Amino acid sequence: MGQLKIRAPRVCVASSIVALAILSGCGDSDTPTVQATTDATDSFTIGLVPRATDHVFWKAFRLGAQKVQSESAAAEEPTTLELLWEGATEGDVPGQIAIMEGLIEKQVDGIVISPVDRKALAPVVDVAIAQGIPVCVVDSSIDTHKILGAVATEHFRAAMAAGTHMAGLIGNKGRVAVYHGVHRLPTDYQRASGFMTAFDSVPGVEVANRSTPKRLRSVDAFLSAYVTSGAAGPSVQGIFCMTASDTEALLKGLEVTGLSGRVKVIGFDTSPVLRAALVAQSIDALIVQDPVNMGYTAVSYVMAALKDSEAEIPPITDSPWLLVTPATMNEAAAKKLLSPIVAPEQE
Repeated sequence: MGQLKIRAPRVCVASSIVALAILSGCGDSDTPTVQATTDATDSFTIGLVPRATDHVFWKAFRLGAQKVQSESAAAEEPTTLELLWEGATEGDVPGQIAIMEGLIEKQVDGIVISPVDRKALAPVVDVAIAQGIPVCVVDSSIDTHKILGAVATEHFRAAMAAGTHMAGLIGNKGRVAVYHGVHRLPTDYQRASGFMTAFDSVPGVEVANRSTPKRLRSVDAFLSAYVTSGAAGPSVQGIFCMTASDTEALLKGLEVTGLSGRVKVIGFDTSPVLRAALVAQSIDALIVQDPVNMGYTAVSYVMAALKDSEAEIPPITDSPWLLVTPATMNEAAAKKLLSPIVAPEQE
């Protein structure tokens, strides 16, 4: 990553007079002598720019950032950390650019962002960095080498694990398809490619829409093309969904068409609806990420850089992920990621 020229921290100064001694009868001076102590703490403002604000993933990400805030305030040498939560509607590129411009204008000390578009957000991120604002990227990538670092799931490897599991579910033979709905994410290619790559070594499995995994956006169109077109039953035996909202929509579509349980389904990310689907075994597996860890790690990196311009920040930090099935969902590691703790005010 590029060299950063970081602005000096703001300092909050609180002075209190702890002793006041008026010396009289000493020469001609009637001037009192004042002894005071001064407490100084660093003060930082970091902007948090998620791709969306309404999903449990981003609420959990925010919670991880707030954990850094609490720890900073309680440290032996406390630091005041203000977090500015600024999220646009998912997929809103102009909106996210405007948010970044606003944070630059406010002269925040640092920014953590999950870009909705790796190319479109690069110029404004470079502007922030040029003004001495360190920027850390989460759950995504961006087309600039100047960022402080990136914290993200290895989407390709996680999706490849989903493909390997799917192959086992369908007995290493048959047809599978990738479903991706309305919103385009920077991680689309990694997830689709990872899933499909798993079948390169499984000749008995065909990816039905290998060349066009993103063309059919609506659930009805997708089901018509790849699931309900077979006269003798489903024309694919397994479906991989690339987001939580896509998975929810697909499960509903399968239920409406009477195909629930007849097609194996693996989704990406979690939600209350998908946790219930695991319990009901109407879904076969979920790839779950650790957004609390992403928020905590990214904000910690920015804080470290602000306190020490020579701090060593890894260019890429892999965030934990897990493939969870109905059989493993009650294990401690799975429960932690399936139900990230969300602060009451964020519900």
